[in-house]
Amino acid sequence: MAPEVLKRNYGPEIDIWKSEQGVAQAILRGLIDFKRDPWPNISESAKSLVRQMLEPDPKLRLTAKQVLEHPWLQNAKKAPNVPLGDVVKSRLKQFSMMNRFKRKALRVIAEFLSVEEVEDIKVMFNKMDTDNDGIVSVEELKAGFKNYGSQLAEPEVQMLIEA
Repeated sequence: MAPEVLKRNYGPEIDIWKSEQGVAQAILRGLIDFKRDPWPNISESAKSLVRQMLEPDPKLRLTAKQVLEHPWLQNAKKAPNVPLGDVVKSRLKQFSMMNRFKRKALRVIAEFLSVEEVEDIKVMFNKMDTDNDGIVSVEELKAGFKNYGSQLAEPEVQMLIEA
């Protein structure tokens, strides 16, 4: 966690930490904050589509066909064009700057892990992060695997680190 967060002394720069650390939990809980920009200016029909596309339960989530048939997309030509503004541009830029591994990890977390499993991963991360800097270094990862009884051989650990 960022030092600013721990000290509760932060400004807008905290967005990057919120996005990286909070996104997975928000996805798992199905929380969508429609009160923050640009959502107050977006139509209810568009919000409905987003809610249904982000439904955590895959059985209730819209299929691609259902998305294409949604009234908001069917009436897209009639909908007003609302500029999304600098906030959304900034968030999209931050997300695009995350490396491919982080994006894949977030997808895996969102799709396959329960809230309890995510919490277990956090606990393990914190145990491995022995210097408490919010980053697990190569040395900390190797030591963590060794200390917590990993069955991975050294070449496999090296492949994981390189990935």
